[in-house]
Amino acid sequence: MSKNVNLRGFPLLSWTAYTVAGDRCGEFTTPQSCDSATIVAEAHRLRFAHPSTDVVNVAIIAPRDEPNCQTVSMNHRLVTRSGDGDIRMATVNLLTLGVETSGLAGTISLRRDGQTVESITLDQSGRRHAQSLIAETAALLGRHGCIAKQLQLVAVSIGPGSFTGLRVGVVFAKALAYATGCRLVAVDSFHAIAAASPPEVSEVFVVSDAQRGDLFVGHFERNLTDSKIGNWHRTQPLSIERTDDWISWLTQRTANSTTPLSGPASETLRSKLPPTVMILGAECQSPHAAFIAELGEQMALAGELADLWSLEPVYLRRSAAEEKAATVTATR
Repeated sequence: MSKNVNLRGFPLLSWTAYTVAGDRCGEFTTPQSCDSATIVAEAHRLRFAHPSTDVVNVAIIAPRDEPNCQTVSMNHRLVTRSGDGDIRMATVNLLTLGVETSGLAGTISLRRDGQTVESITLDQSGRRHAQSLIAETAALLGRHGCIAKQLQLVAVSIGPGSFTGLRVGVVFAKALAYATGCRLVAVDSFHAIAAASPPEVSEVFVVSDAQRGDLFVGHFERNLTDSKIGNWHRTQPLSIERTDDWISWLTQRTANSTTPLSGPASETLRSKLPPTVMILGAECQSPHAAFIAELGEQMALAGELADLWSLEPVYLRRSAAEEKAATVTATR
């Protein structure tokens, strides 16, 4: 069992295979010119050598091939599983920066070897002005003995949210990825909010203020048997709903069952909601860079990388200034 991996342009890579019990069962390296068939062949070789396990290969993360970019080779685990052949998430040694600027309290977070080492809240200037965001990121990296060139992945929140905040965050992440040669991942801000839900929650509506009497609305579900935060998935496209109409619809939907609600606008709706709507705690209601970074790593492993040149924030509607300008133009 294997996952197809595009290896073109990647450096020499060192792999280590483990049994489900955590015992090392083999090692091999692959040259830059190899393709995924080579990995599959090596995985099968190791599997025959250890018939009680099923060796599975996973996606590869590495910097873009640029002359001035230091290429980093990493040790990836070939995750194994006996019996049912279920695939487990790989353990990957990455240095990842998460950037979240969609709301009033922006955050950045640093992850190393699959663990969050520090997260900080940005002041308003850090969220609004890229120059301050650069300084705070440099300070965060410096406190942990790192420099920007060592980053292997930047995960950025792309909305929905504040027009200005999202623009600053996305431009910063793209510039950082370009300057350092690291990979870039775009993370749905509402997905990060859903991922912060308590472990017993299997579905949640996420809402934020879309201004002019509207809400941004997303609905997410997950399988409670899977503990990965990336197991959450959106059941339908994000939408803009009239607040009163959506509350009426939600009231009917929850007449006979409890429905969790989260997001930046959830508290402002409390007085209008029936008791069957369970508003999650304040710690779950805003996206955080720690979840952006963790989700970003899981997306990168799945090959869901963003294009540096075309990435834009998720704007479900034009800004008030743009809509006003469009209205003036239409009336002329």
